[in-house]
Amino acid sequence: MGGTKTPNLQRIAALRPDLILTNAEENRAEDMARLLRLAPVASFAPRRVEHALADLVTLGGLVGRWAAGIALAEEGRAALAALQAQARPFRFAYLIWREPWMAVGADTFVSDVLAQAGGVNVYADAAPRYPTLTPSDLFARAPDLVFLPDEPFPFAARHADALAAASPDPAVWRRRLQMVDGSLFAWHGTRLLRGLKWLSGLPLAPDSAIF
Repeated sequence: MGGTKTPNLQRIAALRPDLILTNAEENRAEDMARLLRLAPVASFAPRRVEHALADLVTLGGLVGRWAAGIALAEEGRAALAALQAQARPFRFAYLIWREPWMAVGADTFVSDVLAQAGGVNVYADAAPRYPTLTPSDLFARAPDLVFLPDEPFPFAARHADALAAASPDPAVWRRRLQMVDGSLFAWHGTRLLRGLKWLSGLPLAPDSAIF
């Protein structure tokens, strides 16, 4: 249907939707105003895992599937409890862009997802919510793990190799750079359940083999 900043209004109108789902952080107010002329609009933008799980119940109600929404939320809370039970502190950076380099800050959904596994965001003190950075600053903050997702910037192995090569110790830093599916951390619908379960299977303690 187009990107979050460029929705294809003609295509959406042609589908004659009963409900349009939007993201209050990603979609522009002027586009949402236009969408409202086509159908009811529901907007979600949770910054905490617990809020995203509650949104699943709300969404279930909006589409007449209360029971399914409740079941998904319960499944998510079970996955969250399992993850929290094995949580171990580790320091992380989660990058979202390159040239300029950008990371998620503290008050973000992605940061809260990783916090459930024991993650401590090395850019928690940075502003704005998605601060810009330099590789040298990243190396100085010394995270145990640097997540390189495939969205919104499509990080690939070559980017990890280049970043490690610019570090004080390329061999050490390359092991800290973790390529990941960004939807497991940033998509706050049912994909969140997969993300919580995926984190439960990843050794995240600094003394584990991944480091």
